[in-house]
Amino acid sequence: MDMGAKIKSRRLELNMTQVELAEKLNVSRSTVSNWEIGRNYPDLQLIVSLADILELSLDEMLREDSQMIKRIAEDTKCRKRQTWKIRILVLLLVLLCIVGVMYVIRPMASFELRNPEQIVSVTRADDVINVVTDIPKYRSISTWYMETSPNSNEACLSIGMSLDVTMKNNETIDIELVEEFKDINKVSFVHDGETFKTVEFK
Repeated sequence: MDMGAKIKSRRLELNMTQVELAEKLNVSRSTVSNWEIGRNYPDLQLIVSLADILELSLDEMLREDSQMIKRIAEDTKCRKRQTWKIRILVLLLVLLCIVGVMYVIRPMASFELRNPEQIVSVTRADDVINVVTDIPKYRSISTWYMETSPNSNEACLSIGMSLDVTMKNNETIDIELVEEFKDINKVSFVHDGETFKTVEFK
């Protein structure tokens, strides 16, 4: 006897209608009808619930129904394949997110100071120039480059910043002046070759 016939036979023995059985399983009456005529089969979770409601063991439910056993085996294989597909998909999504984050962070990682309001003070004491900036907490001064301008009393200074996830925010630099810069009395801050702020020393 196949499973559909067993469900119908046991349901009738318990004086239960298809509607009553369907309500206990939270499925439609047509679903129960389809099981009983062998059009389709319940899934494993429903088989366990059916066995409890119809007061049958799983062995009794499945015995002699080779087609059902074959279907359960195929479903198990299919679920394993789907599980692996889901894992691979999740892994690909994680990698995609990492690449996306790197794509967003990369332009932020290196940045040249270009806002005059971010330069708080520039002072000279003997052969050292001290520059204090006001940059965001997630950035720190990483590099600087100074060169002389056509006017030998003036130096052009570029300040590079980098992303600082530690939030330590190193925003001050001390520049020791080498021989060629010792006579300067003015510093121009430049970005892409354009001056955005000039400071003269008194």
